[in-house]
Amino acid sequence: MDLPYSNFAYSQIGTPWPINQAVYVDYMLYGLRGYNEIATEELDAIYHNNQEFNGRVNGFAHWLAYTPAMLYAVAQDYLLSDDRKSFEALLPDTLKALDWTLAQIRGASSTPGLTQGLIAGPLNDVTGSGYWAFNQAYVYAGVEMMGRALKRSGNPRADECLAVAEQYRIAIEHAMSEASVESPLVQLRDHTWIPYVPSDAAYPGRNMEQWYPSDVDTGATHLLRLKAIPSQGELAESLLNDQEDNLFLHGWGLANEPVYNQQVTAYFLRDDVKAVIRAFYSLMAGGFSQGVFEPVEHRWRWGQYFGPPSTDGAWFEQYRNMLVREADDHTLLLAQATPQAWLEDGKHISVRNAPTWFGDISFEIRSYAKSGTIKATVQLEGRQPGTTVLLRLRHPEGKRIHDVSVDGRPWNDFDAQKEWIRISNASRDLYSIVASY
Repeated sequence: MDLPYSNFAYSQIGTPWPINQAVYVDYMLYGLRGYNEIATEELDAIYHNNQEFNGRVNGFAHWLAYTPAMLYAVAQDYLLSDDRKSFEALLPDTLKALDWTLAQIRGASSTPGLTQGLIAGPLNDVTGSGYWAFNQAYVYAGVEMMGRALKRSGNPRADECLAVAEQYRIAIEHAMSEASVESPLVQLRDHTWIPYVPSDAAYPGRNMEQWYPSDVDTGATHLLRLKAIPSQGELAESLLNDQEDNLFLHGWGLANEPVYNQQVTAYFLRDDVKAVIRAFYSLMAGGFSQGVFEPVEHRWRWGQYFGPPSTDGAWFEQYRNMLVREADDHTLLLAQATPQAWLEDGKHISVRNAPTWFGDISFEIRSYAKSGTIKATVQLEGRQPGTTVLLRLRHPEGKRIHDVSVDGRPWNDFDAQKEWIRISNASRDLYSIVASY
């Protein structure tokens, strides 16, 4: 049901929801599984169907985020596949989208007041124009991610993108901090009160009377998911606590459109493994059809909208990141957030040909916990030189690593407390790792 991106109430033709299809399907479903050709074909179709003469990508409800979301998805497509030919085929339309986005940023630099530097625009069909945090997050992430992709390809515009993205990130953090100060406090379940980070930087307080997803599904938590504000600090704490205590359930969020509730990405960035696992199983309980065990939207409400595949993407990105995640341009995390039960004695975790920014990776972890060892093999394509691999082995009983060998030789670069084994400047195709307890 993803070509076209549709369900039983919205349009059945064309590509009416560019952000949902480009990000949640073409990146999260196809790109992360290695189906680069399908992702490229769909991204090209979105440009063909939806791009206006000035470079803006439009669609149902005229979301401001549609255009920078295309930059984000195209960049991910290239970074994961390293398919230079596909990237260059998409580049003319992508550069038009980039120029439109940069023009919006330049025009916003003279905005007076607390929202100086932020771009105004619609969030959805019922919200009207505003300084929506969701839009700001995608503007930053789209330009920043495109800067990474252009740098990989040697395009001279890479430095411009990265510099503008950093300036925009600073503007976002300043504006949202000011907006939080202007907003009323919110109460948590334990009856304590915390600062509130609004979904619209120009509107202190909740917007739920206007359209509840402006706070919940497309709320300010996306600032964390897209790294527009740090995953640590008072803003992050406020967003995560409000999301967990007040917004995640109540027939909203997880129970309605779990596609948008990806506060779990902040937990990855904070390396909060227990919170990642809790969110993983919560999404499967609340966001899956319990008949066919498929991720769905609108399981509980508005059955006419049941079915678009974006929740599949949101769930799969989380599942993939539990196993394989790029921490930055140099570091690849393996098995960062797997449940301890997955490595009980005799069990194993196996990943084959997973696309990453550093090349395809395969690895297998086998548990011999009763005899005091866990063994792993890691095979890395090694596309990018200087890659650091961090492998986490979560012992089923929480025991600490005593010693490690790599390819039969003693290995001292490990952190028993964090359960990490580090291989810096990974240059070989295959590594054999044994952790003893």
